[in-house]
Amino acid sequence: MRLRFTKEQLSVLERVREVLSATGKVPSEEEAILKCFEDLLEKRDPVRKAARAKTRVQKRVASAEVSSDVPELPQAERAVPPNARSRVVSMMTAVPKGDVRSELTAVQQGDVVAEMTAVPKRDELAELTAVPKSEEKKKLRGRRGIPTLTIHRVWNRDEGCCSGILPGGSRCSSKIGLQVDHVRPVAFGQDNRLENLRLLCRQCNIAAAEVVFGTAIMERYRWLNVRASFG
Repeated sequence: MRLRFTKEQLSVLERVREVLSATGKVPSEEEAILKCFEDLLEKRDPVRKAARAKTRVQKRVASAEVSSDVPELPQAERAVPPNARSRVVSMMTAVPKGDVRSELTAVQQGDVVAEMTAVPKRDELAELTAVPKSEEKKKLRGRRGIPTLTIHRVWNRDEGCCSGILPGGSRCSSKIGLQVDHVRPVAFGQDNRLENLRLLCRQCNIAAAEVVFGTAIMERYRWLNVRASFG
């Protein structure tokens, strides 16, 4: 295979070799190009991203299981000193009602001790696997805001291949132009659950849409996209 480069492209390639030479060895043109490809895949390959996300979740769950095996302190060591609660209550009752500033000062000066026995135990494994609401809002991607964690799970489940079924009954398994598609279309109601999502290549996605919406509607949709692209 032969590649042709312009002078500007060759200067970029030479700069890549200079950067990579910091390791102590000046790579050849072939090594520099392969290194760029590897870095690109490591950064943008959805399959690798999904695998890393799965590994992170497994490590967090494993660490939570290890911490849950640590024995709890005896009840006597976790007990609240008998005079702590009475001291705080007496200070709060001495403050006139409605004086918020005085109440805050009393609480800050008091010896407040939380009762650990009154706090219900949390399901730590469920909290680790679930995405907090604040984090979920920040990590929405794609149409209709599919959470990034859900997208990673789709890629892991479908193994980075198109899950469309060909006319002969076999799986398409293409890895080109993959898209996260809704089994039940968004037009019929948003549903971003994992079981309603799948990986489809562009051809299978169009074929599935024609089955649901009809060829006439999809042809009109494609025509509107062509007009929009030309302004």
